[in-house]
Amino acid sequence: MAFAPERQSPTAGRMSPRRSPDSPRRSSCAKLPPMSVPALKRLDISAFLAFAEGREGKWELFDGVPVAMPPERILHISVKGRAYIALDQAIRVAGLSCSA
Repeated sequence: MAFAPERQSPTAGRMSPRRSPDSPRRSSCAKLPPMSVPALKRLDISAFLAFAEGREGKWELFDGVPVAMPPERILHISVKGRAYIALDQAIRVAGLSCSA
C-alpha cells in the first residue's frame, strides 16, 4: 500500500509572527556577548601597526579591533585604471604641468 506524502503548510518551519505572552521580550539594543566571554582588548594605533606589520593582506582598525580587508575585485582595478588614463589625458589636453 502506498502512502501519500505528508503535506506541509506554506509556513512550516517558520516562526509565528505572534509572540506568546510568556516568551521573553527581545531587546532592540545590539546583542552583547555573554558575560563568560572575555572582553576584547582594544588596540591603539601603535599596537595595531605592530599587529599588522607581519601579517599578510590589508588590515584596518575599526573601533580598536583589527579587521582584515577583502582583496580588490578585478572590476574595481579596471575602473581605477580607466579613471587614471582619463585623468592623465585630460591633464595633457589642458596643458597643465602636473601629472596624474
